[in-house]
Amino acid sequence: MNFFRLVKELLSLLDKNQRRKLIILQLLMILMAIMELVGVASIGPFMAIVSNKDVIDTNSILNKIYLFSGVSSKDAFLLMVGGFVLLSIASGSLLSIYTTWKSSIFASTLGVQLSDRLYNYYISNNWLFHLNNNSSDLINNISVETLRVTNLIIQPMVLMNSRIILAIIISTAVIVFDPIVAIIGAFIFVFSYFLIYKLFSTKLKRHGETISKENSMRFRLMSEGFGGIKDLIMLQRYQRFGNKFVESGKALSYAHGSSFALANIPRYVMEFVAFGSVVILIIYLISINNSTSTLLPILSIYALAGLKLLPAMQQIYSCFAIIRGSHSSFDAIKNDLYHSLSTTEQLNKKNCSEEIKFVEEIKLKNIKYRYPLKDKDALVNVNLTIKQGQFVGIVGASGSGKSTLIDLILGLIIPTSGHIQIDESKLSDNNINSWRKEIGYVPQNVFLTETTVAENIAFGLEIGQIDSNKIREVVKAAGLESWLVATEERIFNESVGERGVNLSGGQRQRVGIARALYNDNKILVLDEITSALDRVSEEVVMNTINRLRSNKTIIMVTHKMDTIKQCDIIFVVENGLVIDSGKYEDLVNRHPIFEKQSDNLSS
Repeated sequence: MNFFRLVKELLSLLDKNQRRKLIILQLLMILMAIMELVGVASIGPFMAIVSNKDVIDTNSILNKIYLFSGVSSKDAFLLMVGGFVLLSIASGSLLSIYTTWKSSIFASTLGVQLSDRLYNYYISNNWLFHLNNNSSDLINNISVETLRVTNLIIQPMVLMNSRIILAIIISTAVIVFDPIVAIIGAFIFVFSYFLIYKLFSTKLKRHGETISKENSMRFRLMSEGFGGIKDLIMLQRYQRFGNKFVESGKALSYAHGSSFALANIPRYVMEFVAFGSVVILIIYLISINNSTSTLLPILSIYALAGLKLLPAMQQIYSCFAIIRGSHSSFDAIKNDLYHSLSTTEQLNKKNCSEEIKFVEEIKLKNIKYRYPLKDKDALVNVNLTIKQGQFVGIVGASGSGKSTLIDLILGLIIPTSGHIQIDESKLSDNNINSWRKEIGYVPQNVFLTETTVAENIAFGLEIGQIDSNKIREVVKAAGLESWLVATEERIFNESVGERGVNLSGGQRQRVGIARALYNDNKILVLDEITSALDRVSEEVVMNTINRLRSNKTIIMVTHKMDTIKQCDIIFVVENGLVIDSGKYEDLVNRHPIFEKQSDNLSS
């Protein structure tokens, strides 16, 4: 059954500490149910004494308790029994409150821990994972689907568990008290709920799938809409996004409302069944009991048991229905959660990686690379050498393979065959983290957070860990000397705006260069960093790069041929092959196709 498989899968995701807390919670629930039972059981003797005080003399158990108590009269004994009943019910209620509080905290904490685990799994995953997964879907999984799993699966499951324990213990006591009535009552309730569930089950599942689908759609529309807001405004196509968002919202609200209704509608049906059963029970008891004094305590026990069981049964069904309707949320993230179990171990392994130092050269030997699920190689038989201190250019048309080549050098992907050699060491999983520390990477679009320039340069560090003197050094080295004179305080105090909106394109690129310099990397990889800049900004950035040549190995990917004229060596990539290499003048003179490409791309 899907439900039991779901329980098993969730339990398998718990760590030792979480399982220990769950066991303690189970013991609390059992104790709570026993206290509830004591309260139910104690009402019978109390009502028996209320209806006829002579029962103290005729009932051997009550008589022994009466004599042992030493009270002076039957009225005093009645007060004592009444006090015990109140104490039992109050104790049961207090324990129920405490257990409910602990259960809610446990479920909420577990949900947050699953969300944390998922975030750490995503953020520490490799580059291919992020190439193949939409960031909106990942954000939706972390923020929405884990919240649904917490509120609509874990919380209901914990509540249902406590109600099941209570129902089992009270039902067992009723069976001992009167097996026939208990069995008939259990059959009526279980059969009624089973019939209702079978009627609603498919709809609950369908609505749950709709909720997951529409949540993902709305996240994607928000991400794409705000990300491309300038284009939307200029093209006046924001209405299309708005209409799709509204349509998705209608489907989402209907699915949410229907799921809630289907989980709660049975309550009214079962109230009719319950009260109808009580009427039939009273008629039955009257037919077999002539004395109302005997009938009153029996009815009191049944009434209180029913008062406990009916809400418990309704909560069990409601939780079951909610879980059924939210199963798709767990299905959406369960594989990632399983994979995340090994994330901590993998991170520890990475932190203990072998050291690798770049002193002389980088060699790519017989490199072939094919992306997963692709039928064509992105790179074929690549052999090249980059010497320490060189200014290297990599050029090629869009789709030629130069980005794949850079990703290999960065260690973001691993060759399908062949290997990368750093001096005498082969690049591998054991030293990949150490290798990445040698490289400063500046992409075409430098990612900036909505914090200060200093925090963006020292990206990923806490404010207290930032070296302000080093910030000043790299700001100057990146060609932003004017900031130190006119706006030094702004570097440390003013936000750059969302994604650096308060900076110009050239300034954003130079902040990216400063970020790479802050970590004192030996190698700078510059990926199309001037492609979106005007001539003036491009010239400023290139002057900055040329000043860094004396103590850095620089690898620059570009399609602007005039930006690589100063390179020591240029590699030309075409259809996954490095077809030639040399200085700018040599390539232009030797290859008409290179000259043509240069003219076309620079025009």
